[in-house]
Amino acid sequence: HDYNQAILYFEKSVGNNSSKNISLADIYAIMANIYCKLGQFNQGIVHYETALSIYKKYSPSTDLKIEKVKQDISNVITQLQI
Repeated sequence: HDYNQAILYFEKSVGNNSSKNISLADIYAIMANIYCKLGQFNQGIVHYETALSIYKKYSPSTDLKIEKVKQDISNVITQLQI
């Protein structure tokens, strides 16, 4: 499946990136989206939270990204409650 292959590539990218910068947070957010598309919501939330913690270090320049990730987490929680 293409999503599973994407996860492998992103995991490798995360492993090669030692600095916790905005690009790394972007990767975690993308991985979270993929996990949610695969129905792996717990993994998705973990990755969203990791992205969120990195984005918060760069606030206020990342405030829009922070709000987007918070909304994504809220959407996942809503899906889980259905």
